Parts: sequence; structure tokens; C-alpha cells
Amino acid sequence: MSGRYRHVLEVHVNKEDMFTCSACDFSHCSSIAEARNHAGTAHPDENACPQSKSGSTSAGALQVVQLFYEAWAHLNKN
Repeated sequence: MSGRYRHVLEVHVNKEDMFTCSACDFSHCSSIAEARNHAGTAHPDENACPQSKSGSTSAGALQVVQLFYEAWAHLNKN
């Protein structure tokens, strides 16, 4: 994951449950790797896996792109 994408997730989208564990209430705001690591370590026998709300749909991806564009346009408006 790029630093810019992570920044958008942490600062602009700001959803604490962006990535979750399928076996419990663990969540992380910007890293599916953290959720994957948790699931494998905390639930090795439960076939747990990370769940993502980060834009697996085209609408979510467009929202992230729009946030990047708006930030870029704001910085370059002068």
C-alpha cells in the first residue's frame, strides 16, 4: 500500500473499521496486512481472514481518487 493511499484512509476516510478480522472484533484503519497478521496469529485454527471495506467496489475506488484529486487541486490552486 502506498503512503498516499494509507494517508487518505487514515486522515480523509477515517474509518476505524476499514479492515477487520472475520473471527472477532479486531479492526485497523489503514492496513489489511495488520488484520491479516492478527487473524493468522490470534485465530490460526479458525480459518479467519481479513475483511476489507477500502473500496473493493468501483464506487469506493472512485471516492479515493476523488479525495486525491481534491487535495491536489487545493494545493495547486494558486
